Amino acid sequence: MAVSDIFEQFGEQVVYNRKDYSGINFERCKDGGLTFKINKNGQSVYAHSKYNPTKEAERFADEMETIMESDTVFLIFGFGLGHFIRALLKKASKRNHFFIYEPDNALFTKIIDEGYCNDILENKHIYAVSDDDGESFSLFIRRFIDGDVYMRCKTVILPTYKEVYKKEFVDFLEHTKTMMSENELKRNTVFRKNELWAENSLKNTDNILNSYSIAQFQDIFKGRSAVVVSAGPSLKKNMLLLKEIKGKIPIISVFVAAKVLIANGIIPDFIVSIDNLQEGMSDLYNDIPLIYDSRVRRAFVDSHKGPNINIMSNTDSYSKAIMSKYNKETAVTFGGGSVACDAVSVAEVMGCSDIILIGQDLAYTENQCHVEGTDHKAKKPDEIGYDKIQVPAIGGGTVMSDVVFKYYIQWFADYGGTKRGAVNLIDATEGGALIENTEVLTLREAINKYNSDNDDVDKIISDVVSKGTIFSEDEKEKVFYDMEEEFNELDKVLKLMEEEKELFDKYQKSLKFRSASNIKNILKIEERLDEYDEKIEKAKGKIKMLMGVAAYIEYANRYVSSVRRIKEEDEVMASAIMRKNWLIQLETALKSVKTLKKEEEKNG
Repeated sequence: MAVSDIFEQFGEQVVYNRKDYSGINFERCKDGGLTFKINKNGQSVYAHSKYNPTKEAERFADEMETIMESDTVFLIFGFGLGHFIRALLKKASKRNHFFIYEPDNALFTKIIDEGYCNDILENKHIYAVSDDDGESFSLFIRRFIDGDVYMRCKTVILPTYKEVYKKEFVDFLEHTKTMMSENELKRNTVFRKNELWAENSLKNTDNILNSYSIAQFQDIFKGRSAVVVSAGPSLKKNMLLLKEIKGKIPIISVFVAAKVLIANGIIPDFIVSIDNLQEGMSDLYNDIPLIYDSRVRRAFVDSHKGPNINIMSNTDSYSKAIMSKYNKETAVTFGGGSVACDAVSVAEVMGCSDIILIGQDLAYTENQCHVEGTDHKAKKPDEIGYDKIQVPAIGGGTVMSDVVFKYYIQWFADYGGTKRGAVNLIDATEGGALIENTEVLTLREAINKYNSDNDDVDKIISDVVSKGTIFSEDEKEKVFYDMEEEFNELDKVLKLMEEEKELFDKYQKSLKFRSASNIKNILKIEERLDEYDEKIEKAKGKIKMLMGVAAYIEYANRYVSSVRRIKEEDEVMASAIMRKNWLIQLETALKSVKTLKKEEEKNG
């Protein structure tokens, strides 16, 4: 997969792989339009009608109209000469968007260079990719399509492309299906955990202020290697080799695997946890720096006697809000749902250019889920409720995995692909699922290739720890004082929201009976709504930290809204409904934060 060019004229919405197009000739049709022949694997067919491609495209668009609701997002296989896309655009609303994959790079390059479809590509609702691999399209649309919109997606293939690009279309479907499954998994996680995340974050305010920030560890191992240890069954094969590199290469262990390492005389340099259900830890982990997500339970962080480091993940909105409000340096990590994803991102923030994975099976190696010796029972596949699938295995053949593991396999593959050149991901697991875009080695081979001549890991870590955490005692007091002030301001924000909701009700009633006589009234209401939006936006600036807590719940509410689609065809009314829904979602989230505060005060 190699997305090589981003055509500047169309910004980030058009991505293609440049190819020579000297062999592609366009033919003039009877109606004056253009068509061309697709020549592939001995087949030669016209991409569009030889007589009237415009009418052909209009008929196709008429068929698509039956599945085109006002907010449908189309994933389209085949661009052709744009006839079909142009016809669809004529029927589209302002809320329809079109993501198009063209498998013929040479054709698309010719279209770009000769400007045949600039009217389409300049449309802000059009996103186009042309590359040798359907994975490019999947990676591309992940930037634009998330849980808010994926429920509205419809997949379409241009008629002629069915005949010629069967294999490529199957690949396209597989990658888009994976993207949809990932969003479904994220959506379910958010539904289950949003209020718990908010509650844990608020309770962890003390810990956030008393912890080190991951930013303090940025680039401390710049250009060096790291080992990220997970708890897959294959860990037992090679973990004892870690004794050779202790002190030379930082060993970053997920919390579940740390117990096994310690039992075998290997003390990791860092432990990482994002588990929001873990109650506490024993003295076994004393003195080992804990890198944690502030959405874990407060009791878990409180129980740790060593240095605590706030991981500051991209989805930890509360920690980021605190750091932003008090102008503290951040170094945001990017997780993928599994703690191992966060651990890899931590290694990158620390400057490591070669990241070695072990125990990262992501499969039921030897019919087990985890290595023996963790706090988790080494469950068998039939004890876990996820749908089982076969995936390519390290060393060839296949191995049993499941749909959740498949999501993480894809995350690591995407990471290895997008970071290539900056970070090299080495899979030294020696078992389990094959992860694309990684260098597959045994751990012995990886140590021989990427070991360090230095013996200073402990000193580098202790030097950072000796400098102390980032908040002074006076600053900590100010944060808690400001938090109380924010709760006082919260009621003012909620009052504004209540008033704007009432105004929205009047607005929607007026829109139902639009006429020349009430148009001035409608415009006045619109002006007042804009004024309320400005007031609320300004008021939100006074509750920055609480907005950080509310973000978890609001995020889940947005998923709910993506399921309850707005069926209203009238654009103005649909816009009003959507605008009101966003207001309600934020209001609901802020009310939940207020409730959390009351419960905390009640429980002492």
